[in-house]
Amino acid sequence: MPLIESFKATTRLNAFILASLVTATAVVVGVEIKTRMTTFVDKDGYKIKHHPSWRGVLITFAATFAASMLAYGVLYYLVGIGEGMMVCE
Repeated sequence: MPLIESFKATTRLNAFILASLVTATAVVVGVEIKTRMTTFVDKDGYKIKHHPSWRGVLITFAATFAASMLAYGVLYYLVGIGEGMMVCE
């Protein structure tokens, strides 16, 4: 049962807004994690950028996926997003 019953993905605009919220949340988390993993500050206060490794790419992917799942979970709880994504067999 969603907390906000009045804002469901019943129109194209609402569906796009809700999908954009999920996407934006996941992208912001992914970019922030990538930035924190590749930018360091030395003892003199200068920023040093490192080239990303495969490990960093995998960690960023995993964090972005987790953020996306969390965003979908929160929006499912709040407005019931994703109820129409189920396929009948």
